[in-house]
Amino acid sequence: MNVLNYFKSLEYGNFYFDPNTTGTSASFALYNAIVISNQSLIPHETVHTYQKYDFFTISSFYEKPIANIINQKPILRKVSKFISFDYQPIFNKLFYKLQPEPTYYKNFFEYEAEHFSKRIPLNRN
Repeated sequence: MNVLNYFKSLEYGNFYFDPNTTGTSASFALYNAIVISNQSLIPHETVHTYQKYDFFTISSFYEKPIANIINQKPILRKVSKFISFDYQPIFNKLFYKLQPEPTYYKNFFEYEAEHFSKRIPLNRN
């Protein structure tokens, strides 16, 4: 279980979690949260959180059909008054998986995150 770091969450504007295991190199970004084991990866993972929002335009295609499905289920209709169901992370993960595998920076999402975190030209080969 990762531990929420309140001070860094306020500092970076995302929910910031410290891994509870020592010696791990796992850092990753979720929809509005980052788990950081190495401080130098904070900019890279923060860019990944912003990439999730790139898929809001797709929501116009599924918003009404999903609303119809939600309105048919009484429990979902009640919950939807308090919770907004966002599916952008699903689209982000789908397009992420469609990227080329062999070279890390041929994946556009990784290239973009690294480019904006280090602000240097990167070799995409």
